[in-house]
Amino acid sequence: MSRDLGESSDHIVAATIEVLGEVGLKGATTRAIASRAGVNEVTLFRHFGSKKLLVAHAIEALAERCSKEIIYTGNIEADLEHIITEYDSIIEDLGPAFSTVITEVARDPEMRPEFDGIQRIYENIGSILRRYQEDGLLRDEPIDSLLMAFGGPVVVRYLSPLFKGARERAPFDAHEHVQRFLHGRSAR
Repeated sequence: MSRDLGESSDHIVAATIEVLGEVGLKGATTRAIASRAGVNEVTLFRHFGSKKLLVAHAIEALAERCSKEIIYTGNIEADLEHIITEYDSIIEDLGPAFSTVITEVARDPEMRPEFDGIQRIYENIGSILRRYQEDGLLRDEPIDSLLMAFGGPVVVRYLSPLFKGARERAPFDAHEHVQRFLHGRSAR
């Protein structure tokens, strides 16, 4: 199925993310997405085939951008700051759709096979962390533990407004985050 839509693809991705954030996966209709994107609903079906593939494409487009930014340079602090900044940016771009992606899309049996992009981000970050383990710059521990310690605080920042009594999201400081990840939270 052809997905070469040029600039209108960006509008469709943005519209899909916006509608997902407003009404969730089940409420996000192709009609609402097409209307938001300023295209005909038939255009969506012609290029994507189904709502499932359209949502997968929108998430994949953001994930691809992040995956391109995950590179090893040998400078652990610079690499991790760059990676976590891009990771935070992707979640920020998802906006309210982030909770939909986490709670609905990731658990939908029809969507799961189409949900490679986010998994690829974790695998790519994991490969960088593993490389720094091999370099002796990170402790030898399971990659899943490192991934949760590294990316988890960023994810929680975006989920915390969902909790009763939660305040507004605190500003993100990538440098401070990486320093705490690398050196712990001790006051020394």
